[in-house]
Amino acid sequence: MKSPLKVCHVTVGHNPTDDRIFYKEACSLARHGYRVTIVAHQTAEQLPKIEGITFLLFPDKGYFQNIWQAYKLAKSVRADLYHLHEFELLPFGLFLKHKYKRSVVYDAHETIFWFFMDFSRRSLIVRLIAGSLAQTLEYLTVRGVDYLVTVTLWVEARFKAWHPRRAIVYNFPIVELFQPAAQPPDNPIILYHGQLVAGRNIELMIAAMLTVRKENPDAILLLAGNASADYLTELRQLIGSYRLNSQVQILPPVAYNAIPALLRRATIGLAAMQPNESYKRSIQVKPFEFMAMKIPVLACRVPSIERYVAGCGAGIVVDPLTPENLGQQINYLLQHPDVRKAMGERGRTAVVQNYNWNKTLPTLLQVYKAVLRC
Repeated sequence: MKSPLKVCHVTVGHNPTDDRIFYKEACSLARHGYRVTIVAHQTAEQLPKIEGITFLLFPDKGYFQNIWQAYKLAKSVRADLYHLHEFELLPFGLFLKHKYKRSVVYDAHETIFWFFMDFSRRSLIVRLIAGSLAQTLEYLTVRGVDYLVTVTLWVEARFKAWHPRRAIVYNFPIVELFQPAAQPPDNPIILYHGQLVAGRNIELMIAAMLTVRKENPDAILLLAGNASADYLTELRQLIGSYRLNSQVQILPPVAYNAIPALLRRATIGLAAMQPNESYKRSIQVKPFEFMAMKIPVLACRVPSIERYVAGCGAGIVVDPLTPENLGQQINYLLQHPDVRKAMGERGRTAVVQNYNWNKTLPTLLQVYKAVLRC
């Protein structure tokens, strides 16, 4: 009997139970008969036990040490295929490919240059140098992998001159997990869940509650996600200066399988509140999670929101993106439950019919079959 093929997913920038890497890709591959190992950094979270999936974790020892630790653990797996999730792992992936004759797939999650430019808090010159070097490394090394996987049309387009074998594996939600509440919540709760960083316009969301409070004093903005200690202090000081302590709450991040319970509390969902160059090329998964839960979405004017959210009538593009305008759009939806319901129904239909993981999984399986020739 032929032994199951071994696959190793390697990441230095994501948690071991990242929604794309673990819940979508690894769990799906395990169900289709692959033996999957995930190499990632240690976290405090309790790791789920799934047949066919093994975790190899390394302690956080700093950027360069983490890359080296990840490589050593990945090498020890002796996998048939290595699936890499960050550009800095590409040189090591090519070494595994040419030295040990292993197959390598690279999963490009974003546009590297603009990720540095939009989300780093370093000086402009540092961001330019770091972003340019990272982008150059990615372009030069990606040529050597067996297959390139991207997450959006816009990310895929930038690799046309660099790799002939490409596929888009969209990061759409697992629709079976995101089941909406039987009845929509009565509480006027506006929710943002994700990274709490300046690049995501968290301060603008908070300032918008000054406008919301005038017409809907019971409305609450929930901000759920990771934040650095310094930035969390900044946010709390801002909330206090606006006297919004009873209108804005900051919650810790929740595990992926607990996100649906969090979303069932929400009346309105906020996503993509920064029309930067990164978001113009990416597709956030958050709007689709809201849509799956029948929650109307408010987001800024970027191509993915116009195409997937506003295009099916599941939300509103906030333009111009100002605290006052965002607050007015929130007030409008809070005061028109019929509009919210219609948007929610259209969003749920779009996700069930088109924008879910089951629709995109066959592409990932085809990539693996093509690379492994099985």
